[in-house]
Amino acid sequence: MNEELQDAALAKFRRGEAPGEVAAVFDREARDPGLDGWRWRFGVTDGERVVYVEAELSGTEGGGPSRTFDIAILEAAVERRIASGYYRGEWLIDELAADETIRLRNEDLRPHPKRPASVFF
Repeated sequence: MNEELQDAALAKFRRGEAPGEVAAVFDREARDPGLDGWRWRFGVTDGERVVYVEAELSGTEGGGPSRTFDIAILEAAVERRIASGYYRGEWLIDELAADETIRLRNEDLRPHPKRPASVFF
């Protein structure tokens, strides 16, 4: 795992900038030519371990090719989806690491409650 990404995720968690039990930090776009939308990779931590997690937004959910995304909003969307209840408890980070992809919805993409807008791509 990228040490800078790991440090950034742990620092974000310790600062309390995530709304739930985990903090997510954007790593990179993980575009799939077979996908009609967008896919990204994040470092996600529970404060102890950091794992890679992929998230995607399909074209039907608003992930069209000309859309731009604010990284802070993407991070918040991943954190909210994780906190929404599907992943819970002691094995949360293991479940995240084993899961294939977090599927985002257009309504997940709203401003982060604790961070201002950041970088667009």
